[in-house]
Amino acid sequence: FGATYINFTDSDNTLFPDYLFEMTKAIKENGVDFGICKIIHFGPLFKNVAPLIPWVLEGYPELYKIDTIQVLAKVPCLYDIGWEQVYGHCSDGITYERLGKKYKWFHVDKILGIHW
Repeated sequence: FGATYINFTDSDNTLFPDYLFEMTKAIKENGVDFGICKIIHFGPLFKNVAPLIPWVLEGYPELYKIDTIQVLAKVPCLYDIGWEQVYGHCSDGITYERLGKKYKWFHVDKILGIHW
């Protein structure tokens, strides 16, 4: 596979300088397949999830509870489950639900990025 880990980040995301260090450390120390960190999210989010913006999105591998940048995963795990592409902005939540049901994860209790 070449790379060990994968993260999906685009133009409205900012990863903090310690993101890779904190996430890879958590994955290695806890013997898991992927890590999920907290981020500051400026929306849009569904009102039942985040009534106020900005919001600290805790991150859980469930639809409406996770943003793409919150996850750093081992490459073979994401290749195994594939990336959901049919459901637009919900695709990351659906993908990470599948990942969480099949692979072990650890919640990194730090804010490591921003979704603008």
